Amino acid sequence: SAELLTSPWQSAGASGSEKKASFIQWAEGFQQNIYLHRIYNTYELVLTGQQDLYRRYWSAQLNEAAVAYPSAVAWKPSPSLMFAGKPQTTGLILQEGTPRGVLLQEGQLPESLPIVQNLYEPVRWEARWQPATPGWVGLALTEPARDTRWAYVLPDTTYPELQRTALQNAFAKASQEQKMSSTETTLVAKPIPAFWWWGLALFCLAFLWIEPKL
Repeated sequence: SAELLTSPWQSAGASGSEKKASFIQWAEGFQQNIYLHRIYNTYELVLTGQQDLYRRYWSAQLNEAAVAYPSAVAWKPSPSLMFAGKPQTTGLILQEGTPRGVLLQEGQLPESLPIVQNLYEPVRWEARWQPATPGWVGLALTEPARDTRWAYVLPDTTYPELQRTALQNAFAKASQEQKMSSTETTLVAKPIPAFWWWGLALFCLAFLWIEPKL
């Protein structure tokens, strides 16, 4: 409403201290969030005598900025590459708040995807969907629709080739790690000490000396 904008400093009959206290209470609604929005040249409304429309426009902007909304920490797509016609699970990690859903911007009409909370990790949410056509898609929270994450959906014809390449890279990486972790054994020829030869010769001579007497 326009009262949120006008009451802090335009309330009729309010003293300076009352206006200051009202403005501080109103400003606390922002909760230290940064609100980004494209603003056009609205001062032309004042020049053309549309002060009421000017106040209502800025009141709506400030009201929207003051609304607390869950901030997305990270988007976790699974699999990491999106393909047309392949199932996709989009994970979302939130620091706080409860999202209403995920807005999918694919094509001309946006679509709202249901979102499910993880039973074991309450900060994790998941939305499952299937891209229809290749191209750019946007994912955002529905209420309000912010923190948009854009991703590119690849055509399904490239899926087998990329899957084969990924398997080859995985096997090559595993083979390299195994080669680095294994210890190579090298046989080194060492000379036998001389006392072993002298001991063997002494044993033979003793046997030859004892044998005739047996």
